[in-house]
Amino acid sequence: MNNQELIELAKMSVDNFHHRRTVEWQLLLAYWGSLGVIVAGVVSSHVSLSHCMLIALCCALVALFIVAVLFCIMPIQRANARDKEFFLYYARRVEGLVTEKDRPGSKKVGVNLWWTTGQIVSSALITIIAIILVVSRGPSTMSDKPSNVSEQPSTKASTNSSISR
Repeated sequence: MNNQELIELAKMSVDNFHHRRTVEWQLLLAYWGSLGVIVAGVVSSHVSLSHCMLIALCCALVALFIVAVLFCIMPIQRANARDKEFFLYYARRVEGLVTEKDRPGSKKVGVNLWWTTGQIVSSALITIIAIILVVSRGPSTMSDKPSNVSEQPSTKASTNSSISR
């Protein structure tokens, strides 16, 4: 490979990293936003939950967190680390510091520990807050909701009877 091809491969590695970082934030914001929508629906009393549904919702929130970590955060972080390794390899190859034998292979590449831990911990904390808010709302029944609908016709009827007198 000539230097121009190596430079192009290095640019592709950086572009992949930046594109993946954009997708990473979109996925995390979608995850965090969905937690907010779920909590808002439950806390605002627009959704009534029985004990079983409350437990199922909390289990679903935990499962959603596990899926986000295993299938979103970790794979993206591994791919970002691999792209960084390839970028460094191509840049060093242009400089003549490494040879083809030094090419990163299928060896395990370490992720950025602080960044990955920060994403996992912040997602865990947001999930825990969502679960606490859902549980604090507790199970609700139809009697918990205000019955404004039944009061309105009786008020109109009494108003109409007083007008006709």
